[in-house]
Amino acid sequence: MIAPARTSIRRFLRNIPRKISIRLLRRETNTTRRTGGGSRGWGSTGIGYGKITYMTLGTRIRLRRQMDRTGHIFSTASRDRGYSGRTGRSLAKIHEGQRWTATGGSGSSSTTTPGPTSKPFVSPPDPDTLLARLNTRRLYKRIKHYKSDAKFAAVQPYAKNKTVEDLAEEEWAALLARAKAMNTARMQKKQYVDPIPPVPSAHELLMFSPCPRPPAILASYPRSGNSLCRTLFERTTLRVTGSDMRGGLAKHDLVGEAAVSSQRVTFVKTHYPERRGNPPFKASKVVLLVRNPFDAIDSFWNLMMTNTHTNTVEFTDEQKVKAQKAWEEMALKELHVWKEFHIFWLEQDIPMLLIRYEDLIRHPDEVTSRIVRFVLDIKNMGSFFTERIDRCIREEQLEKLGSYKPRSGGIGKSLSKYTPEMLQRMSLDIMEVLARMGYPTELLVPDADLWQTMKPLDHYGVEWAASYPWPPKSVKKGEEWGDVPHMVINSGELVRGKEHETNWRAVKQSLGLVSGDSECTCYRCIAARKQTST
Repeated sequence: MIAPARTSIRRFLRNIPRKISIRLLRRETNTTRRTGGGSRGWGSTGIGYGKITYMTLGTRIRLRRQMDRTGHIFSTASRDRGYSGRTGRSLAKIHEGQRWTATGGSGSSSTTTPGPTSKPFVSPPDPDTLLARLNTRRLYKRIKHYKSDAKFAAVQPYAKNKTVEDLAEEEWAALLARAKAMNTARMQKKQYVDPIPPVPSAHELLMFSPCPRPPAILASYPRSGNSLCRTLFERTTLRVTGSDMRGGLAKHDLVGEAAVSSQRVTFVKTHYPERRGNPPFKASKVVLLVRNPFDAIDSFWNLMMTNTHTNTVEFTDEQKVKAQKAWEEMALKELHVWKEFHIFWLEQDIPMLLIRYEDLIRHPDEVTSRIVRFVLDIKNMGSFFTERIDRCIREEQLEKLGSYKPRSGGIGKSLSKYTPEMLQRMSLDIMEVLARMGYPTELLVPDADLWQTMKPLDHYGVEWAASYPWPPKSVKKGEEWGDVPHMVINSGELVRGKEHETNWRAVKQSLGLVSGDSECTCYRCIAARKQTST
């Protein structure tokens, strides 16, 4: 277990007796150098580099307070574990000339001083660290919930002296045992009574899980609902979904950023070939999530203008004229990218399931069931996953199930931003592609109320088989899949050419949203500032 998040330590103190010592583990990569001096010599810090150290809660808090004054410790995992970040080192970021001592539960103490020519190296937290922090927050919320709900008064929130990984595995095993007992009672025509109330789905612990074949991918044009889809999958299976990018969604509880290996995840998000993630990886099947281009492009506009997933850009009367021109130019460029993106995937020879965002938000239970069945190669869903999907959606509103609050949550809400001429031009250009993806002709009529009554796809998804048998006939139950047919993601040409790129920095400056490059939040300005500072 990696130490709980710094912001959650004090919260745990309020819920656990101070005299009780809890084993907290910090795992670091075995490739960490433990020798002092040199270009990257940071020495031993006494907190268990390359090994596991046991600390009481009070020791961990004292160490964290010391680290707050001197810097932070980050853990980066190696590529063979499926992360696309830098590899092989866990370094302490310490201000030059400062020394500090950490006394751990192992009884050791030492000092750390950076070498004279060494530069501090800081890497984003790896998925293991992010998952430990997320599960820590969920445990804390579970404690608060149990204290406020009378039916949980006599229930222990979690088993003591366990790592979060052990807790997640044991709770999943308990869910399977509960489902088996319910089926037995159902067959015997008896009423099943839970010995203890089940943990609310929002407080259940997630875990990584290896996949015997290359993972399935969730391919979508940006702002098409992939975060909602990932959240529903995680709530149902309690397995972390991966991503080939670091898009800032870790703060919205999607902690599988940069995890793409089948040793860690089963389901990986990608926007390829709209953009190229990192690194290239194999995929054995595809869930293609599509959203009508009018709403998707409008949401992408807000994303790029505000650099957030939730805010909507607003203009003054003076800015609206310039903004309309920039909006129309961008929308026509993005329409081409949207069209070519979906044509690319529709022409791939790989097992594929096509689902629509409009069906996902109106029939989340049916669509989620179809996704789980396809990704996990389940022929008969049975009652276990069906009941989990029902619990997940019943316990919370759909808007709260997403990793963040959506801007509108409706269908066709963006139509008012398009002029009649734009709507006609765009509809004629994508008519054939929309028909291939099961959209009815009603979508060509700019009427949001009519769009809301759109019929869902048959069986809430369209599935295409590959030219080769699936699963491979050579694979037997319980055996490794070996080198199964696959495609490589992030290795080919992109559908977004230079002529279809929008200079967001210039757009923001022309509208007066920023006064200079130093205030712009687009990725170009951020990269330019980083290059200048180094």
